[in-house]
Amino acid sequence: MAESDVVTLVQPDKRDAPLIAQCVAFDDLDDQILEHNVVRADEAGRGLNKHAQPHERQGEYDGLLIQLCQRRAHTLAGIAARTRTLLRYAPERFALQQADGYDELMISALLRDLASVLGGRDV
Repeated sequence: MAESDVVTLVQPDKRDAPLIAQCVAFDDLDDQILEHNVVRADEAGRGLNKHAQPHERQGEYDGLLIQLCQRRAHTLAGIAARTRTLLRYAPERFALQQADGYDELMISALLRDLASVLGGRDV
């Protein structure tokens, strides 16, 4: 990696603004769907709603997730946004003890390190 590549990674720019905005939108929608699912589970547990429908915005959620995965991060800010979203969505992916093989162990270690360095959070 050339020195100019490192400078590009750390300099603020607007290339990741759409990715960061999508991460925020996904996180907000994830909160709404999670709340909806908690209510549905509670209602089903009390026998009130045995045929509950998926959240009305589930299709939007799925599409937004696909867009997030297709978009590339160009800066540390974009990588940090994606890391924060993944940490919220799938925190188990950051746990070393849950790895099923060496490749997953390395991916988990990388994710743990990213979360720690970018967010100042130990996982």
